Amino acid sequence: TRYWRDWSSDVCSSDLALTIWFAWTLLRALRLVAGAAWQVYGGPALPRPLNVLTVLAVPVVFTLLSALTGVTANVLGIFSGVIAFLLGIAVLAVLITLGFWWLPSKPVPMRAHLPGAIVLAVVIQVLAAVGEYFIASELADTQALYGALGLAGTLLFVLYIIGRTTVWACELNAVSWEVWHPED
Repeated sequence: TRYWRDWSSDVCSSDLALTIWFAWTLLRALRLVAGAAWQVYGGPALPRPLNVLTVLAVPVVFTLLSALTGVTANVLGIFSGVIAFLLGIAVLAVLITLGFWWLPSKPVPMRAHLPGAIVLAVVIQVLAAVGEYFIASELADTQALYGALGLAGTLLFVLYIIGRTTVWACELNAVSWEVWHPED
């Protein structure tokens, strides 16, 4: 039992360290993408615990919000489900706008980050709905055939789509602001 306790504490501490390191790397990548989209240098991100905790909390909040939207749609029926879906998009768009505003950009008002936030919120909600109504049943049926590989492949594809949409959303924000406000 002593060996098991030593091994499990090492695994837990290394998992936590890797999670924090990946969150920090994601934050750096987001800062670089936003800075490139807005054509500004954001500078090196300082390793602040609040920044890392925020990056760690965002996927949890998005997942909970998407799950809440799906549960509301199942409980209240199709018409209330549509309202819950649209409300989920609105809440996600506000949260994503705050996140984009937090990243490096030109000195623009918060509304400049809204177009990309809306696009990203719609994509996240659509992926959540597709995952709940189509992919979950497909994975349940093919669990014996594909197992963890099917789940991992699906998760990687969803994360790829969200990543690409995030880059496009940053670009959309910068380009739409420049088009509508050329004097700035």
